[in-house]
Amino acid sequence: MYKKSIYNICIGNVSDNKLYYNSFTGSISLFDNKSLNFLENISLYDEDNSNEEDKQLKNLMYENGFIVNEEFDELNWIILNNKSIRYDIHPTKIRLTVAPTMLCNYNCYYCYESRVDRSPKMSNEVIDDLLNYIEKQITDELKELCISWYGGEPLLAIDVIKKISIHLITLCNQKGIKYKSDILTNGYLLDYNTAVMLHDECNITSVQIPMDGMAQTYSERKGVSKETFDKVINNICEICDIMKIHIRMNVDNNNKQEIYELARMLLIDCNLKGKIRIYLAPVKNYSNVCNFIDSGCFSDIQFLNFKLLFSEFLKDLDEKVSILTSIRMPSFISCGLSRVQNLIIDSDGIFYRCAHLIGHKEHAIGNVKIGQVFNDANMKFLNMEIQSKCKMCNMLPVCMGGCYFERLLNNDDSVCRDHIERIKHDIMLALDYIQE
Repeated sequence: MYKKSIYNICIGNVSDNKLYYNSFTGSISLFDNKSLNFLENISLYDEDNSNEEDKQLKNLMYENGFIVNEEFDELNWIILNNKSIRYDIHPTKIRLTVAPTMLCNYNCYYCYESRVDRSPKMSNEVIDDLLNYIEKQITDELKELCISWYGGEPLLAIDVIKKISIHLITLCNQKGIKYKSDILTNGYLLDYNTAVMLHDECNITSVQIPMDGMAQTYSERKGVSKETFDKVINNICEICDIMKIHIRMNVDNNNKQEIYELARMLLIDCNLKGKIRIYLAPVKNYSNVCNFIDSGCFSDIQFLNFKLLFSEFLKDLDEKVSILTSIRMPSFISCGLSRVQNLIIDSDGIFYRCAHLIGHKEHAIGNVKIGQVFNDANMKFLNMEIQSKCKMCNMLPVCMGGCYFERLLNNDDSVCRDHIERIKHDIMLALDYIQE
């Protein structure tokens, strides 16, 4: 016996068909009248008395998650799977976010690290302790080690990145473990030669570069000269064939119009369409960890509305990569850092549970010498449960209750970061590309 998945979402009408998305599996499918009627009456399906066509239709719906066994409780499976991912102390994959320095060559006015003691680059002692710590995490179960380079501006300590990377690559090769690496950088120091070295010697294959608008706005918001903008743009153009480039457009009410201009310049004027990915990130006021307070920040609904308009703009530019990657797929965890073995590590070798807390030592959860400690700061994140209102939402497999850090700021009340309206809009917008 079968039943409809509780995570089926009707996206809309396409000609005489209905388009459905299943947030449990990520499947997207068109249903004609016959298949829709079959779905609605699946509880009456009789395997023994069904023709071959109905059996094939049933199998197709089952494989894509639109129907499930009658006894299968999807919500309980999600809860169980979420816990097994988060609390696995011997995981097959570990991701560590490492800041080789907390120093920065920029002075972004909204930076949540504005009250951080900007310690210099990681010392040789901390590097050795970090490498020893990582070696202790390598178990027979581990198949993949991922390092995300963070900061400060990580390229101010490129020698640290190189030293740690070469050691870990050698170690992983010896153990038969896959090694992956990416970097978050403002891009100013990421010229062609640097990118080649990072790719070839450090196995850094992906880079995220934040942008805020055109030259004048970029200069004002990031506390740098106008020439800095041109340098970053030139670097992006030079390295687009070396690394996967993700451009994070930091946006609020003050710069939203320039985001369109910047996107057009990158995709059309610089001929980077198909070579980079563009996505939006709202500038937020996290006043408990930074001095930034700005009424120009988007409300949740304002940001949603801007994203809808901006995605239409990208479609007009035929920006396939950014359109397709905007569709959220199920992950069954809110954030990779909710996994017990995934950590943020600052240049002093101190551990944190969230990137927004890096450098704020009152939120430390251990260090490279003693390892992770399960103090109150750590357990606030690790003990978070899926809230009742989230359990009732058919976007749960995608959102999983939202950002834990924002929940802490919101008296443990979840903050919706994905909306059904956006999912519907993004899938309809991407339909031409999906059907290619």
